[in-house]
Amino acid sequence: MRAIEITAPGGPEVLRVTRRPVPVPAVNEVLIEVVAAGINRPHVLHRKGGYPPPPGASDIPGLEVAGTIVAAGAEVNGWRPGDRVCALVTGGGYAEYVAAPAPQCLPIPRGLTLVEAAGLPETFFTVWVNVFERAGLKDSETLLIQGGASRIGVSGIQSHRFAQRGLGLAVAMTTLEREAELAMEAGIGRTESERVAVGGHRFAQAAETLQGHAEAVLYLIVVGCEPGRRVETR
Repeated sequence: MRAIEITAPGGPEVLRVTRRPVPVPAVNEVLIEVVAAGINRPHVLHRKGGYPPPPGASDIPGLEVAGTIVAAGAEVNGWRPGDRVCALVTGGGYAEYVAAPAPQCLPIPRGLTLVEAAGLPETFFTVWVNVFERAGLKDSETLLIQGGASRIGVSGIQSHRFAQRGLGLAVAMTTLEREAELAMEAGIGRTESERVAVGGHRFAQAAETLQGHAEAVLYLIVVGCEPGRRVETR
């Protein structure tokens, strides 16, 4: 199969089309014929040599894909050849075929093309795991997002809206007026439970203000990661 490899750390010119064997899916994996792969910051860092793949992962870049399942491992349930999916992978997405763990596949949302769906897994998996599973956002709690106009920020607001079960306010913090405009163009702030606030550099002050008007505030900060109710993600 054709794939894109990184020949050396550097700019886009270090990417090269090469030939690699088609992956063989493990018993809990599916083999996807890739139609589109997402491009985001980790891919750029990987190309520059600053984001090495984890042990055992493919050296081929690409962490999120969309396409059609062409084979499934013996222990895979719920997916079969012909299903259209998007998936989060540890690498190998910049290729004609990639093996993906079955639990990390999602059906293509209604109304989205495969190209559009390829940009979903990385950010939405990150938000859902950190905000709803790891931190356990509860009813009446406020979600304060620093970097509200980023992919993670927009995904955080949209996930909050989707999961609305009496949840409190969701606030997207930005540092520039233009970023606030981009956030609003993405649909943030159109409901009573959402706000866009300019002044991300005054994040601590905003958090203290919200804390006085909410049962609890959960912070989603798009810069790093540490445990606890303050959830930071990259």
